[in-house]
Amino acid sequence: MVPSLTSTDENYVLCHPDLHLGNIFVDEDFNITSIIDWSSASSSPLAELLTTPGLNGSLSPPQKSLITAFRSGFCSGTQNPEPEQWERADKMWYFLRLVRMLSTQDYTHFKSLYELVYRKESDDIPQLFYERSIQESGKAIFAKLCQESPDEEEEEEHDRGCNNQLSKSADFAMARKLTLMSEMNHNFVADRRLWLWILSKPWLSRERDAQSSIIRSAELSYI
Repeated sequence: MVPSLTSTDENYVLCHPDLHLGNIFVDEDFNITSIIDWSSASSSPLAELLTTPGLNGSLSPPQKSLITAFRSGFCSGTQNPEPEQWERADKMWYFLRLVRMLSTQDYTHFKSLYELVYRKESDDIPQLFYERSIQESGKAIFAKLCQESPDEEEEEEHDRGCNNQLSKSADFAMARKLTLMSEMNHNFVADRRLWLWILSKPWLSRERDAQSSIIRSAELSYI
């Protein structure tokens, strides 16, 4: 997928990774006068510069009207991007949300990116992930992640010190159940039915208030 996101003929450009209504200033004629919060700016492929920003803070794909308005600004300037550059920008939008872990819609974003790159639909993406995970490279990555994570005994000791053992026990129980489900069914995807099931369980009642907004956001992302 990655090679399809860039071109060797294009230069890198300066990109602002967090454009939204709170850091763009305009005058009475709607001309942009300044943009703030450049602390995370980086040199990036042109495709990233051409991705339509989510100005309202939404992590869902921007509406077609916003995409049209954004791209018209480039077309009316001195440079008019080619169609293939816009295609790479479409792919880059989904890619950035995945690698920066900015969304609860990882599966749907990856599926959209897959279809844009390979120009075909795929219903066996979970199986593709499973096949990658049982390869030697996948096992090596999993082992490295396990080394970087604190072991369960350390977590439990920390929980007792924080008087939060019950809360963490529920988290571990839920994690084990999800792991077991994914091992039994290689096509398992955590969709909105799972989040509804989690909300219905009394053993998560103490977590419900703190996590309800997160779970509901995840639920809506799979509707």
